[in-house]
Amino acid sequence: MAKFSKKHIFIFLVLAFIVVVLALVFSRAPLFAGTPRYAAVYLDTGDLYFGKLTLLPKFTLTDAWLIQPGPEEGTTSIARFSDAAWKPAGVINFERDHVVFWAPIAEGSQMIDAIEGRIQQPPAGSAAPSGNGLTPNLDDSSPTIPEEE
Repeated sequence: MAKFSKKHIFIFLVLAFIVVVLALVFSRAPLFAGTPRYAAVYLDTGDLYFGKLTLLPKFTLTDAWLIQPGPEEGTTSIARFSDAAWKPAGVINFERDHVVFWAPIAEGSQMIDAIEGRIQQPPAGSAAPSGNGLTPNLDDSSPTIPEEE
């Protein structure tokens, strides 16, 4: 029977611990496993982004949207990141040091409905449908979100 030194046993235990931790992370957190979920990412610059977040191997947001002031006072609208004047590819790789916080967004939220286009936009010049919490941005097709009072 082979004799194992304390060094071999220690290395084996460390590797076993790493395997168990990785298995738990990948089985319980879809954000780590590469299955992106909708999330909000708030940066130290005050910018707030929404999109499908993946944490590994990079802190990446795909199908990214951002908040911007709406056409009317007291409203904000969401705009697709890839629609910016400089035409980014739509994928954002964040430096982790600049992320203040990130939070998953619940399925069925107004933000996901707006991003996925499930909120019906009324024709230009007409009122927004009642009850959805969003008003249209008449300058483009992006929905706007009234600010809380």
